[in-house]
Parts: sequence; structure tokens; C-alpha cells
Amino acid sequence: AMHAVAVLALSSAAPASSVQRMATLLVDNGSRRAASTLALRQTARSLSLLLGTDVEPVSLRWSDGVPAEKLGGDPARTLGPALRALAARGIDSVAIVPLFLGPSDGLRTALEAARQ
Repeated sequence: AMHAVAVLALSSAAPASSVQRMATLLVDNGSRRAASTLALRQTARSLSLLLGTDVEPVSLRWSDGVPAEKLGGDPARTLGPALRALAARGIDSVAIVPLFLGPSDGLRTALEAARQ
């Protein structure tokens, strides 16, 4: 089971002279309830303040089915599309901070799929 931070490379190794761009994602299992996504966002904001860097809230699944109007107009994001969007923005690697109350095979499976 995964309980620690995982780092996932989104692109091939950059030349030594270039600056690596990294993102940090706080990842929960996801829910169809707007309140769960809003709580994840608040936790990510708090973690951002503690760490002094942006922490983006992302769910493994389901939360993208919550209507954006229930989330202040900002649609929820799930892991796969979030990783693709980060890669498109030129992010080289992602620190994935799991937010689970117990072991999650879902996160392990999603990360393995993302690496392929």
C-alpha cells in the first residue's frame, strides 16, 4: 500500500543545465459529493501555506462528475487528466501526496497506469 509521497516523472530527463519544473498534488480517493471536493481544496490551500508552494487538489475518480456550479464554478479534477494537463504545461515531475485514511490500491494502480 502507498502511504508516502510518490514522485512521478512526466517527461524524459531534462539536460543538466535546464531547470526542472515540479508540481505537488494532494490526491484523495474522490467523491460525488461537492462537500468532499471543497474540503480537499481547503486542505490543499492549508498545505500550500505550510509548505510555501502550490499544492493542487486532485481526486482519483468520481469528483469530476460533480457539477462545477456546486464547486464555485471550478470543476473538480481527477488524476489522469491532471497529469496530462501538467505535462502539457511543461511540468517535468509531480510529487503526489496521498490523502487516504487507509491503504489505497486505487492510487497504486493509477500511478502504475500513468507510468506506462
